[in-house]
Amino acid sequence: MQSNNSLSNRSELTNYSILSLDGGGAKGAFTLGVLKNLENKIGAPLCDSFDAIYGTSTGAIIGAYLALGFSVDAIHESYMKIIPDVMSRWTAGARTSALRAAAYREFGTHDFNDVRCQLAIVATRCDLHQPLIFKSSSKLAHSQHENFLPGFGVSLADCLLGSAAAAPFFQRQRLELKMADGSTVTDVIDGGFVANNPSLFALIDATTALKIPQADIRLLSIGTGMFPSKQRISRAVANRLWPLSDTISLLEETLESTANSADFLRKRLFPSAHTTRINPLLDKVDFCTDLLESDPKILKRMYEYGLKEI
Repeated sequence: MQSNNSLSNRSELTNYSILSLDGGGAKGAFTLGVLKNLENKIGAPLCDSFDAIYGTSTGAIIGAYLALGFSVDAIHESYMKIIPDVMSRWTAGARTSALRAAAYREFGTHDFNDVRCQLAIVATRCDLHQPLIFKSSSKLAHSQHENFLPGFGVSLADCLLGSAAAAPFFQRQRLELKMADGSTVTDVIDGGFVANNPSLFALIDATTALKIPQADIRLLSIGTGMFPSKQRISRAVANRLWPLSDTISLLEETLESTANSADFLRKRLFPSAHTTRINPLLDKVDFCTDLLESDPKILKRMYEYGLKEI
Protein backbone atom coordinates (compact mmCIF):
# COMPACT_ATOMS: atom_id res chain seq x y z
CA MET A 1 0.00 0.00 0.00
CA GLN A 2 1.21 3.49 -0.84
CA SER A 3 -0.37 6.04 1.45
CA ASN A 4 -0.25 9.68 2.40
CA ASN A 5 -3.20 9.33 4.69
CA SER A 6 -5.24 6.46 6.12
CA LEU A 7 -8.95 6.33 5.25
CA SER A 8 -9.75 3.43 7.51
CA ASN A 9 -12.27 5.23 9.72
CA ARG A 10 -15.20 7.53 9.02
CA SER A 11 -13.79 10.50 10.97
CA GLU A 12 -11.21 11.06 8.23
CA LEU A 13 -13.85 11.28 5.49
CA THR A 14 -14.83 14.82 6.47
CA ASN A 15 -13.77 16.85 3.40
CA TYR A 16 -14.37 16.01 -0.26
CA SER A 17 -13.91 12.25 -0.36
CA ILE A 18 -13.40 10.19 -3.52
CA LEU A 19 -13.46 6.44 -4.06
CA SER A 20 -11.58 5.40 -7.22
CA LEU A 21 -11.86 1.80 -8.45
CA ASP A 22 -9.50 0.30 -11.04
CA GLY A 23 -10.45 -2.08 -13.80
CA GLY A 24 -9.17 -5.63 -13.89
CA GLY A 25 -11.90 -8.01 -15.01
CA ALA A 26 -12.58 -10.88 -12.63
CA LYS A 27 -9.94 -9.55 -10.24
CA GLY A 28 -12.57 -7.13 -9.03
CA ALA A 29 -13.20 -9.90 -6.49
CA PHE A 30 -10.10 -8.57 -4.71
CA THR A 31 -11.56 -5.03 -4.78
CA LEU A 32 -14.74 -6.28 -3.14
CA GLY A 33 -12.72 -7.79 -0.29
CA VAL A 34 -11.05 -4.43 0.35
CA LEU A 35 -14.42 -2.66 0.21
CA LYS A 36 -16.04 -5.13 2.60
CA ASN A 37 -13.32 -4.50 5.17
CA LEU A 38 -13.72 -0.73 4.69
CA GLU A 39 -17.51 -0.89 5.00
CA ASN A 40 -17.15 -2.83 8.26
CA LYS A 41 -14.73 -0.23 9.65
CA ILE A 42 -16.85 2.75 8.63
CA GLY A 43 -20.12 1.16 9.73
CA ALA A 44 -22.17 2.88 7.04
CA PRO A 45 -23.05 2.40 3.35
CA LEU A 46 -20.12 3.48 1.21
CA CYS A 47 -22.37 5.70 -0.95
CA ASP A 48 -22.97 7.77 2.19
CA SER A 49 -19.27 7.81 3.07
CA PHE A 50 -17.90 9.19 -0.22
CA ASP A 51 -18.88 12.29 -2.16
CA ALA A 52 -17.91 10.74 -5.49
CA ILE A 53 -17.16 7.31 -6.92
CA TYR A 54 -15.08 6.91 -10.09
CA GLY A 55 -14.74 3.52 -11.76
CA THR A 56 -13.26 1.84 -14.80
CA SER A 57 -14.50 -1.46 -16.25
CA THR A 58 -15.10 -3.93 -13.40
CA GLY A 59 -14.46 -1.00 -11.04
CA ALA A 60 -17.25 0.91 -12.81
CA ILE A 61 -19.66 -1.99 -12.30
CA ILE A 62 -18.81 -2.22 -8.60
CA GLY A 63 -18.92 1.57 -8.29
CA ALA A 64 -22.38 1.75 -9.88
CA TYR A 65 -23.71 -0.80 -7.40
CA LEU A 66 -22.23 1.21 -4.53
CA ALA A 67 -23.57 4.54 -5.81
CA LEU A 68 -27.05 3.04 -5.98
CA GLY A 69 -26.82 2.13 -2.30
CA PHE A 70 -26.05 -1.60 -2.47
CA SER A 71 -24.11 -3.13 0.40
CA VAL A 72 -20.81 -4.85 -0.40
CA ASP A 73 -22.33 -8.18 0.65
CA ALA A 74 -25.14 -7.75 -1.89
CA ILE A 75 -22.67 -6.79 -4.63
CA HIS A 76 -20.43 -9.74 -3.78
CA GLU A 77 -23.35 -12.16 -3.99
CA SER A 78 -24.26 -10.94 -7.49
CA TYR A 79 -20.63 -10.68 -8.61
CA MET A 80 -19.90 -14.29 -7.69
CA LYS A 81 -22.75 -15.41 -9.93
CA ILE A 82 -22.11 -13.09 -12.85
CA ILE A 83 -18.33 -13.38 -13.25
CA PRO A 84 -18.07 -17.21 -13.53
CA ASP A 85 -20.95 -17.22 -16.01
CA VAL A 86 -19.46 -14.46 -18.18
CA MET A 87 -15.79 -15.44 -18.04
CA SER A 88 -16.38 -19.15 -18.71
CA ARG A 89 -17.69 -18.40 -22.21
CA TRP A 90 -15.32 -19.22 -25.06
CA THR A 91 -15.89 -16.34 -27.49
CA ALA A 92 -16.03 -12.55 -27.29
CA GLY A 93 -19.59 -12.62 -28.57
CA ALA A 94 -20.72 -15.10 -25.93
CA ARG A 95 -19.00 -13.19 -23.12
CA THR A 96 -20.53 -9.93 -24.32
CA SER A 97 -24.01 -11.42 -24.54
CA ALA A 98 -23.74 -12.87 -21.03
CA LEU A 99 -22.48 -9.58 -19.61
CA ARG A 100 -25.21 -7.63 -21.42
CA ALA A 101 -27.89 -9.91 -19.98
CA ALA A 102 -26.45 -9.44 -16.48
CA ALA A 103 -26.14 -5.64 -16.88
CA TYR A 104 -29.73 -5.23 -18.02
CA ARG A 105 -30.95 -7.56 -15.27
CA GLU A 106 -28.98 -5.76 -12.54
CA PHE A 107 -29.11 -2.13 -13.76
CA GLY A 108 -31.80 -2.00 -16.43
CA THR A 109 -34.32 -0.18 -14.21
CA HIS A 110 -31.76 2.37 -12.99
CA ASP A 111 -30.25 5.48 -14.52
CA PHE A 112 -27.80 8.13 -13.35
CA ASN A 113 -30.58 10.00 -11.56
CA ASP A 114 -30.89 7.14 -9.08
CA VAL A 115 -27.38 7.36 -7.63
CA ARG A 116 -26.89 8.57 -4.07
CA CYS A 117 -23.47 10.16 -4.64
CA GLN A 118 -21.65 11.54 -7.67
CA LEU A 119 -20.73 8.77 -10.10
CA ALA A 120 -18.29 8.81 -13.03
CA ILE A 121 -17.66 5.87 -15.38
CA VAL A 122 -14.60 5.78 -17.65
CA ALA A 123 -14.65 4.27 -21.14
CA THR A 124 -12.62 4.73 -24.33
CA ARG A 125 -14.12 6.42 -27.38
CA CYS A 126 -12.84 4.56 -30.45
CA ASP A 127 -13.38 7.19 -33.16
CA LEU A 128 -11.35 9.84 -31.33
CA HIS A 129 -9.05 7.47 -29.41
CA GLN A 130 -9.64 9.37 -26.18
CA PRO A 131 -11.31 9.03 -22.78
CA LEU A 132 -15.08 9.14 -22.54
CA ILE A 133 -16.34 9.81 -19.02
CA PHE A 134 -20.01 9.30 -18.22
CA LYS A 135 -21.00 11.49 -15.24
CA SER A 136 -24.08 11.74 -13.06
CA SER A 137 -23.73 15.38 -12.00
CA SER A 138 -23.52 18.60 -13.97
CA LYS A 139 -21.21 19.91 -11.23
CA LEU A 140 -18.50 17.67 -12.72
CA ALA A 141 -19.15 18.83 -16.29
CA HIS A 142 -16.66 21.72 -16.37
CA SER A 143 -17.92 24.08 -19.12
CA GLN A 144 -20.89 21.98 -20.27
CA HIS A 145 -23.40 22.77 -17.50
CA GLU A 146 -26.19 24.15 -19.68
CA ASN A 147 -26.33 21.21 -22.09
CA PHE A 148 -25.47 18.53 -19.53
CA LEU A 149 -27.25 15.19 -19.74
CA PRO A 150 -26.31 12.51 -17.18
CA GLY A 151 -24.24 9.86 -18.92
CA PHE A 152 -24.62 11.69 -22.28
CA GLY A 153 -28.17 10.33 -22.31
CA VAL A 154 -26.95 6.71 -22.29
CA SER A 155 -28.49 4.23 -19.85
CA LEU A 156 -26.46 3.14 -16.83
CA ALA A 157 -26.38 -0.46 -18.07
CA ASP A 158 -25.04 0.56 -21.51
CA CYS A 159 -22.40 2.85 -19.96
CA LEU A 160 -21.15 -0.07 -17.90
CA LEU A 161 -21.09 -2.37 -20.92
CA GLY A 162 -18.97 0.19 -22.77
CA SER A 163 -16.59 0.69 -19.87
CA ALA A 164 -16.10 -3.09 -19.52
CA ALA A 165 -15.71 -3.94 -23.23
CA ALA A 166 -12.17 -5.29 -22.91
CA ALA A 167 -11.35 -5.94 -26.56
CA PRO A 168 -10.60 -8.44 -28.01
CA PHE A 169 -12.19 -10.56 -25.27
CA PHE A 170 -15.40 -8.53 -25.38
CA GLN A 171 -17.06 -6.84 -28.33
CA ARG A 172 -17.11 -3.09 -28.83
CA GLN A 173 -20.30 -1.32 -27.79
CA ARG A 174 -21.99 1.09 -30.19
CA LEU A 175 -23.58 3.95 -28.25
CA GLU A 176 -25.50 7.07 -29.20
CA LEU A 177 -24.10 10.01 -27.25
CA LYS A 178 -26.08 13.22 -26.80
CA MET A 179 -23.37 15.86 -26.80
CA ALA A 180 -23.49 19.66 -26.58
CA ASP A 181 -23.17 19.91 -30.39
CA GLY A 182 -25.75 17.20 -31.13
CA SER A 183 -26.00 13.42 -31.10
CA THR A 184 -23.28 11.13 -32.36
CA VAL A 185 -22.97 7.37 -32.67
CA THR A 186 -19.61 5.85 -31.79
CA ASP A 187 -17.98 2.59 -30.75
CA VAL A 188 -16.80 2.37 -27.16
CA ILE A 189 -14.33 -0.03 -25.54
CA ASP A 190 -12.90 -0.67 -22.10
CA GLY A 191 -11.87 2.41 -20.15
CA GLY A 192 -8.73 0.59 -19.04
CA PHE A 193 -7.06 1.42 -22.35
CA VAL A 194 -6.96 5.11 -21.35
CA ALA A 195 -7.32 5.08 -17.55
CA ASN A 196 -7.46 1.75 -15.80
CA ASN A 197 -6.93 3.79 -12.63
CA PRO A 198 -9.43 6.69 -12.88
CA SER A 199 -8.07 8.67 -9.92
CA LEU A 200 -6.43 11.36 -12.10
CA PHE A 201 -9.79 12.19 -13.69
CA ALA A 202 -11.36 12.34 -10.25
CA LEU A 203 -8.72 14.75 -8.97
CA ILE A 204 -8.96 16.94 -12.07
CA ASP A 205 -12.74 17.19 -11.68
CA ALA A 206 -12.46 17.95 -7.96
CA THR A 207 -9.86 20.68 -8.33
CA THR A 208 -10.93 22.17 -11.68
CA ALA A 209 -14.70 21.73 -11.92
CA LEU A 210 -15.51 21.88 -8.20
CA LYS A 211 -12.61 24.23 -7.25
CA ILE A 212 -11.70 22.15 -4.20
CA PRO A 213 -8.19 22.71 -2.83
CA GLN A 214 -5.96 19.65 -3.00
CA ALA A 215 -5.51 19.65 0.77
CA ASP A 216 -9.26 19.26 1.25
CA ILE A 217 -9.45 16.09 -0.85
CA ARG A 218 -9.45 12.57 0.56
CA LEU A 219 -8.85 9.95 -2.14
CA LEU A 220 -9.02 6.18 -1.71
CA SER A 221 -7.75 4.48 -4.88
CA ILE A 222 -8.19 0.70 -5.05
CA GLY A 223 -6.56 -1.54 -7.64
CA THR A 224 -7.29 -5.19 -8.35
CA GLY A 225 -3.99 -6.51 -7.01
CA MET A 226 -1.06 -7.88 -8.99
CA PHE A 227 -1.30 -11.67 -8.88
CA PRO A 228 0.94 -14.31 -10.52
CA SER A 229 -0.19 -14.82 -14.11
CA LYS A 230 -2.05 -17.93 -15.16
CA GLN A 231 -0.57 -20.08 -17.93
CA ARG A 232 -3.74 -21.43 -19.53
CA ILE A 233 -2.16 -23.58 -22.24
CA SER A 234 1.35 -24.10 -23.54
CA ARG A 235 2.70 -21.62 -26.05
CA ALA A 236 3.09 -24.34 -28.69
CA VAL A 237 -0.53 -25.42 -28.33
CA ALA A 238 -1.65 -21.80 -28.17
CA ASN A 239 -0.05 -20.99 -31.51
CA ARG A 240 -2.11 -23.73 -33.16
CA LEU A 241 -5.38 -23.61 -31.26
CA TRP A 242 -5.81 -20.19 -29.69
CA PRO A 243 -3.69 -17.37 -31.16
CA LEU A 244 -5.16 -14.94 -28.59
CA SER A 245 -3.65 -16.79 -25.63
CA ASP A 246 -0.74 -14.37 -25.21
CA THR A 247 -3.14 -11.46 -25.61
CA ILE A 248 -4.44 -11.99 -22.08
CA SER A 249 -0.97 -11.29 -20.70
CA LEU A 250 -0.52 -8.30 -23.02
CA LEU A 251 -3.88 -6.84 -22.00
CA GLU A 252 -3.10 -7.28 -18.31
CA GLU A 253 0.28 -5.61 -18.76
CA THR A 254 -1.41 -2.72 -20.58
CA LEU A 255 -4.03 -2.24 -17.86
CA GLU A 256 -1.50 -2.45 -15.03
CA SER A 257 0.80 -0.02 -16.85
CA THR A 258 -1.92 2.60 -17.34
CA ALA A 259 -2.96 2.20 -13.69
CA ASN A 260 0.58 2.61 -12.41
CA SER A 261 1.22 5.54 -14.76
CA ALA A 262 -1.82 7.33 -13.35
CA ASP A 263 -0.54 6.85 -9.82
CA PHE A 264 2.93 8.06 -10.85
CA LEU A 265 1.41 11.24 -12.27
CA ARG A 266 -0.99 11.66 -9.36
CA LYS A 267 1.89 11.85 -6.89
CA ARG A 268 3.57 14.61 -8.89
CA LEU A 269 0.53 16.64 -9.98
CA PHE A 270 -1.53 16.35 -6.81
CA PRO A 271 1.00 16.02 -3.99
CA SER A 272 -1.26 17.71 -1.42
CA ALA A 273 -4.31 15.51 -2.00
CA HIS A 274 -4.51 13.05 0.89
CA THR A 275 -4.34 9.68 -0.84
CA THR A 276 -4.39 6.01 -0.02
CA ARG A 277 -3.53 3.70 -2.92
CA ILE A 278 -4.17 -0.03 -2.45
CA ASN A 279 -2.80 -2.24 -5.22
CA PRO A 280 -0.42 -4.78 -3.66
CA LEU A 281 2.00 -7.09 -5.43
CA LEU A 282 0.76 -10.54 -4.39
CA ASP A 283 3.57 -12.65 -5.80
CA LYS A 284 3.67 -15.12 -2.91
CA VAL A 285 0.09 -16.42 -3.17
CA ASP A 286 -0.20 -20.12 -3.97
CA PHE A 287 -2.38 -19.71 -7.04
CA CYS A 288 -2.24 -17.97 -10.42
CA THR A 289 -5.03 -15.98 -12.02
CA ASP A 290 -5.91 -13.35 -14.62
CA LEU A 291 -8.71 -11.01 -15.64
CA LEU A 292 -10.70 -13.84 -17.28
CA GLU A 293 -10.81 -15.97 -14.13
CA SER A 294 -14.00 -18.05 -13.87
CA ASP A 295 -13.20 -20.51 -11.05
CA PRO A 296 -15.39 -19.59 -8.04
CA LYS A 297 -12.79 -21.02 -5.65
CA ILE A 298 -10.07 -18.69 -6.93
CA LEU A 299 -12.46 -15.73 -7.00
CA LYS A 300 -13.25 -16.46 -3.35
CA ARG A 301 -9.55 -16.55 -2.50
CA MET A 302 -8.95 -13.21 -4.23
CA TYR A 303 -11.80 -11.74 -2.20
CA GLU A 304 -10.24 -13.10 1.00
CA TYR A 305 -6.88 -11.47 0.13
CA GLY A 306 -8.70 -8.18 -0.32
CA LEU A 307 -10.18 -8.49 3.15
CA LYS A 308 -6.68 -8.25 4.60
CA GLU A 309 -5.68 -5.01 2.91
CA ILE A 310 -7.05 -2.28 5.23
